Amino acid sequence: DCSTTTREVNVTDDEQSTTITTPRLTPKRKSLFSNIERKNIKK
Repeated sequence: DCSTTTREVNVTDDEQSTTITTPRLTPKRKSLFSNIERKNIKK
């Protein structure tokens, strides 16, 4: 459980920092997420 909680916190921190520092990367991230979703759907 400890490992998962720390991972979640790190992920949220990374997302927040990226969105705040470089908002231009947000659309790229969205595209990546969409691609991942499509792959999951194909599976």
